[in-house]
Amino acid sequence: KLPLAIKWPNDLYCISKENAENSPTLKKLGGTLVNSFSNNDHILLIIGTGINVANSLPTASINQLIDEYNFKNSTRIPKISMEEILAFLKNYTINTGYILVTLKNHDYDKVKIIGISTQNGYLIAESLDSTKKKYELHPNGNSFDMTSGLIGQKS
Repeated sequence: KLPLAIKWPNDLYCISKENAENSPTLKKLGGTLVNSFSNNDHILLIIGTGINVANSLPTASINQLIDEYNFKNSTRIPKISMEEILAFLKNYTINTGYILVTLKNHDYDKVKIIGISTQNGYLIAESLDSTKKKYELHPNGNSFDMTSGLIGQKS
């Protein structure tokens, strides 16, 4: 039995005992975010989900739950590494190389998404021109306008 609970409508919590009193507490493990845009008679929904894998306080992570489970049950389930996550994403992401966007803050350079950084998890984009210049697209500080395929600095 997994110690998980859903906090309506979009958060996933786990029951953790990693505190000074060793008492059960709820900690956020992940969640879902939905953004919607309307344009004339079209509605565009962007749905994203995330699971905390290796981060620490104040939330919980899959690796923290693995540690707690191993301690409680005298098992040796291995933690999930960043390399395993990136390999999974690379193998199962169908749109790598297909998403074409324009970078507003870089002279409107047209780029395609080619992967995910192994250093920090940011998207890596490559210029479509002959320079093949690479960019790391940081989630904080950039906004993605899906209706026009434009990435620019948040205002």
